[in-house]
Amino acid sequence: MIYKRQRKFFSEAYKTGEHGWPAEIPTRTVVRFLKEIKIEKPEGEVLDIGCGEGRHTIFFAENGYDAYGFDMELLAIKSAKRFAKIKGIKKNIHLFIGNILSLPFSHNIFDIAIDYGCLHHIKKSDLKIYIENVSMVLKEGSFFVLSVFSTKFKHYDHFFTKKDIRQLFKKAFNVLKVEEEKSGLHVFYHCLMQVKTDR
Repeated sequence: MIYKRQRKFFSEAYKTGEHGWPAEIPTRTVVRFLKEIKIEKPEGEVLDIGCGEGRHTIFFAENGYDAYGFDMELLAIKSAKRFAKIKGIKKNIHLFIGNILSLPFSHNIFDIAIDYGCLHHIKKSDLKIYIENVSMVLKEGSFFVLSVFSTKFKHYDHFFTKKDIRQLFKKAFNVLKVEEEKSGLHVFYHCLMQVKTDR
């Protein structure tokens, strides 16, 4: 299932190129979190949820991980493949059309998952499926990097407080960090979590 409103918005954004977020440069928070993650997970498989034009998928591949990135928009995936080709990344990157609510993976595949800006587009009624799917594909002790809009940024979909995040993920994840970032009109929470061994 792909929501019609989101599909229309992102389809137009990728057609015009006027989407307002960087296409190629990984965010400072993701770069910093990876330095911490590398202590325990210096290699392995990474899943980039809603990867867009692949800036974080490519970043993980450049750091030696086997990186998988998916997005619902064909134009975004085409751009991601083009950027990966320009950087000479071929063997350890996998980019495809996909949907977090219907993943094509079995259990316990990935060592790291990242969602930079997907969760706040998920309907409340589908949050349980989202969390179950992310938890399902991650191995015990794996890491999850999440960035979402906070309630302080009035975007058009869903917003989160720190309490919301901890409550939503407490069953399967230990929430290690929740950091707030203000960038122009945007207010994000950047989260670092680790899958519980007794989930």
